[in-house]
Amino acid sequence: MVSSPFLQRSETLRKLVQYLAESTLNSPADHLKELQIAIEALGRAPDFDPQLDVSVRVQALRLRSILKRFYNTAGIHDPILVPVPKGSYSLSF
Repeated sequence: MVSSPFLQRSETLRKLVQYLAESTLNSPADHLKELQIAIEALGRAPDFDPQLDVSVRVQALRLRSILKRFYNTAGIHDPILVPVPKGSYSLSF
């Protein structure tokens, strides 16, 4: 999925999905927060304020949309679906 043309044009989305996958697999009970994602995955400064900067939410929305398109086209036969459920930043398998 990460090497598909759907994510090749966006390094930010590739980093985000890789970070979400690693976090979900390594700590499935942890609920990821916007601040944590912004700093650790997207390289934002420690003083990042999710109330003022909606970039994490925007990137998550873009990722959800791209994953949906991917699984409706190139990934239609993939045996494992990996969506990002609304209201969460953890991946679902």
